[in-house]
Amino acid sequence: MAKVFKVLRNNWKKSVFAGVLSYYGINYLIDRRKQFLIMRALCEEAGKQGQMPLPIGAHNKHITLFLNPAASGRKSRPKFEKFSEPILHMAGFLVTIVKTERVDEAKELAGLIQKTNIIAVAGGDGTLSEVVTGLLRREDASEAAKTYPIGIIPVGYDNQFASDLLKCDSTDEMQQISQATMAIVKHRVEPKDVMEIRVIDVPESQPVEEVVAVAPSEDNVETPVTEMVEKVEEKPKPKPVYALSGVRLGMFREALKRKADMSTILGDYFTTFWSFLWTDEQIFKAEIRYTPSCPGCLKCFKEEPIKNQNTSFVSRVMSVFRPRQAQEPRKPLVENEQCGMWTSVCIETPEFNIRPQEDGTLAMEIGKKLSTTDFILQGLKLISNSKDTIETKIGFNEAEIIPIQAPEYCSIDGDEFEVRPFYIRVLKNKLLFFSPT
Repeated sequence: MAKVFKVLRNNWKKSVFAGVLSYYGINYLIDRRKQFLIMRALCEEAGKQGQMPLPIGAHNKHITLFLNPAASGRKSRPKFEKFSEPILHMAGFLVTIVKTERVDEAKELAGLIQKTNIIAVAGGDGTLSEVVTGLLRREDASEAAKTYPIGIIPVGYDNQFASDLLKCDSTDEMQQISQATMAIVKHRVEPKDVMEIRVIDVPESQPVEEVVAVAPSEDNVETPVTEMVEKVEEKPKPKPVYALSGVRLGMFREALKRKADMSTILGDYFTTFWSFLWTDEQIFKAEIRYTPSCPGCLKCFKEEPIKNQNTSFVSRVMSVFRPRQAQEPRKPLVENEQCGMWTSVCIETPEFNIRPQEDGTLAMEIGKKLSTTDFILQGLKLISNSKDTIETKIGFNEAEIIPIQAPEYCSIDGDEFEVRPFYIRVLKNKLLFFSPT
């Protein structure tokens, strides 16, 4: 034993290196072993679920999955193949994988998809927004929204909507992805609100000459009298964009975008400090017209018409013996005098966000003005999901936002868009998503 300690003391550099290497190697093997055991248990559970009969009216054996290979630094495909695809196959699904190769390809394909039972999205918030936009731009959008439930495989960089939907306590990617996949296997759907965003088209006018009269001259020669008038050029109406997580613009958005472009080798705190330090000061000035938030009253409540479904005689007879689902009693509706009334306000802020709320409304988050030091400190607090920068919160159902002074770009579900006047509203319970609860 003394010889061993003597060798370690004489070769302490090699001993330290071997110890550190052994420590990380053992931890890596332990993590791989845990992942193997968890995936084996989930695959066994998925196999049992695949042998169970489906709920009445459910046809969920064919999945069309949109995979964004460029998401998460091109790590999305290995994550999906390792933690999600085996579970789907063990559950007996027929999976058709569509790999996107360019921007807006998922949007175009979602607008054409027909022969499938489930739509799944393996990517981030941007890929999910493209699929939702393509689905709701269809001519049969109302029918497609109820026909194709959407499953989310969070393998992207930004997965805000997936985190809110899945409510996974663990930060481990393997557990988040596998839990999202098991939600599809168990076929538990939950309706979610969607934000509809339309650009307010401001027509551009150009002066042109137009003949307004014909005046005779002294030589009895008719001379046309012209004057300058403004001719309005009609542009094609922009198509709406549909979002799930929200709209974001301002200094924090620019700083976080700069941070995302930096290398993660330097650490989260250093990249946050450096990106927030070199972000220029920006001010967002806008005139906003909005209707105050109303979760539901006598004015805005609309009874959905009952569709006449063509069923066979045998189905109608058998439906008498099927147990009926207990319906929850409806809350009594009240009359809200402010429902639908438009209110105007002008804002000036370094940060402006729009996010959906749990009661089926939207909220504008107006940030407070910060010094450079406070801006950096608040950026470091964002690592722990702190939201101390919000000064005012305004709830609304629909709004028109006219920028007066604004940054060049904003983010809608993580995708970059040019800042223009826009109209936004909430579509309550528009789409069905697979949820673990």
